[in-house]
Amino acid sequence: MKNENLVNRSVRVDAYDGDKEKFPELYDRYFPILFNCLRTRMSAAEAEDLIEWAFFKLLKQQEKIEDVRAFLFTIIKNKYRDQLRHRGVVKKADAHFKRVQEDMENYAMLWEMETTQQKLLADKINELSPMRRAVINLYYLKGYKDTRIAEMFGVEVQTVRNHKSDALEILRKTVDKDILFLLLLFSIIRQI
Repeated sequence: MKNENLVNRSVRVDAYDGDKEKFPELYDRYFPILFNCLRTRMSAAEAEDLIEWAFFKLLKQQEKIEDVRAFLFTIIKNKYRDQLRHRGVVKKADAHFKRVQEDMENYAMLWEMETTQQKLLADKINELSPMRRAVINLYYLKGYKDTRIAEMFGVEVQTVRNHKSDALEILRKTVDKDILFLLLLFSIIRQI
């Protein structure tokens, strides 16, 4: 039931009527959402190129756009599908696109949610020891692998895994399991 509530939350809809003063605000709002999602499927440079192309299309749009988010997701989806087809992956393009579209919708939904559970999670993460907090932030929020984190801190990989495991155990005791599940889910999606 709780997951259904998350899906049914309304997402803020931005309109764009060609007002160039509003453009930077839209760019700042949607670039991170789009980048985080696309980064799971392509290099950072490819993701940035695709997003900048989409914002260029938005800027050049003559007609009023009622839902900027839907416009950006649609043209990115179509351009990405074309790129996949161009690479000769036509049969896999639709299945891959569906996953990308779901990822984009989920990232947008998580981006928009401002619930008590999120604040509680942030508070609990801040209460962790500095090392555990750093491991959780680097692994789940930045998408770093255990080996990279271990190299950064000059510790064994198992030490990083232990800190991560201990931190998750603390968070499981105090945070709604659905929110913790979503945090883990999006970490896994980034690693695919």
